[in-house]
Amino acid sequence: MDIQKQNEFLLSLLNRLFLELVAYRVLVDSVKSAAGGPQIEAALQRSRLDPVTRSQVDSYCQILAAGLPLAAHESADRVLSQFLGQWNGQSAQD
Repeated sequence: MDIQKQNEFLLSLLNRLFLELVAYRVLVDSVKSAAGGPQIEAALQRSRLDPVTRSQVDSYCQILAAGLPLAAHESADRVLSQFLGQWNGQSAQD
C-alpha cells in the first residue's frame, strides 16, 4: 500500500474511531445527567487511572495496529468492524 493509500485508510479509520468515541461520550453524559454527575465523574477518573484499564487499552491498540498491515486489501469499515467485534468480545469475557 503506498503512502497516500495508507494516509487515506488511517484518516478513514480515525474518523470511525472518533464516531465511536463520541457515541460513548454521549452515553456517559446521559448517564451523568440521570444518575448524578459527581459520582459518575469520580468513577470515570478511577477507571482512567486503573492499571487494568490501561492494560486493556494497550491490548486493544496492539490488536488494531496488528490489523493495519493486513488492511491493504480491505476497507477501513471492515477492519474497524473486526476490531470492535474483538474488543466487544474481549470486554464481554472480562
